[in-house]
Amino acid sequence: MKTADVCQTSAVYGDMNWIQIDHRGILIPSRIVAVGSARSAPLRRLLGDLPRSKIIDLTGGRKRQTIVVLDSGHVAVTALTVEEIVRELERTL
Repeated sequence: MKTADVCQTSAVYGDMNWIQIDHRGILIPSRIVAVGSARSAPLRRLLGDLPRSKIIDLTGGRKRQTIVVLDSGHVAVTALTVEEIVRELERTL
């Protein structure tokens, strides 16, 4: 499995870092509130309680491993491990 790639852009939002999730999407580190294992019961309950419009699936059909809670109330589900996402977050800070 490929790890996340950290990219930089000068887009509409100005200079900002993002974490690319295997060419399926991006996450902006400053918008991330929490990162946890998709196997944990509290995060599984959170997913079950959220409307589908608040869930962003970035797994590409692969097994979900990590749930990322965003400050907008959305939740991103990824196939990357928690360790991979945390490692990339540390590189962007």
